[in-house]
Amino acid sequence: MLYVDIGEDTLDYAAGHGGKGGPPYDGTFELVLARSLNRARTWEESEVDERVRPISRFIVFFPPFPSVAVDRDGSVYAAFHDIRLGDPDVWLWSLEPGESDWEGPTRVNDNEERDGTSPAARRYVVKQSTRPIRNGRGFRRAQTLCRGRCSFDVTFVGAKLSLAITDLRPRTTYYYAVTALDNVSGRPGGRSPTVKARMRR
Repeated sequence: MLYVDIGEDTLDYAAGHGGKGGPPYDGTFELVLARSLNRARTWEESEVDERVRPISRFIVFFPPFPSVAVDRDGSVYAAFHDIRLGDPDVWLWSLEPGESDWEGPTRVNDNEERDGTSPAARRYVVKQSTRPIRNGRGFRRAQTLCRGRCSFDVTFVGAKLSLAITDLRPRTTYYYAVTALDNVSGRPGGRSPTVKARMRR
């Protein structure tokens, strides 16, 4: 299990923040792997990195989650984003079998370092419906294009994309909405505004 250890772990039981939250924590977080080598009889922690800097504020009960993977040889890989260079970047760490020290991090997004941009998503969920997509339920029930993962060669956030859609009925109005999938975790982000297109004869 890979998780982010949030610094200082302070809770305001006296509610001195007035329900508006306190000042943002300006320190670093620790990326930690908890694992068992004996089928969960005992557990141990392995420090991946103690210098993780968050890319944005978040609610402590809903933190961003890092990603972890293990290959057939037993090597462990951890991935997460942080802002240690001034811009949001995606980083990768690795741990070889039998070793205790992690290697990395290696910056893996392909935009230029310190260019003032965030790494753009590469995969998207594009939804199509003959009814307006007004909420999350409507988005989930709408038809999914590209088998759930449309891929684009995006080089920067805000770039314009095009997608050819076939088998549309004439004189029919279609509604579309999109969400990006995180490059590391694959989790969906926020939903785009809905747009509509009216087919001609």
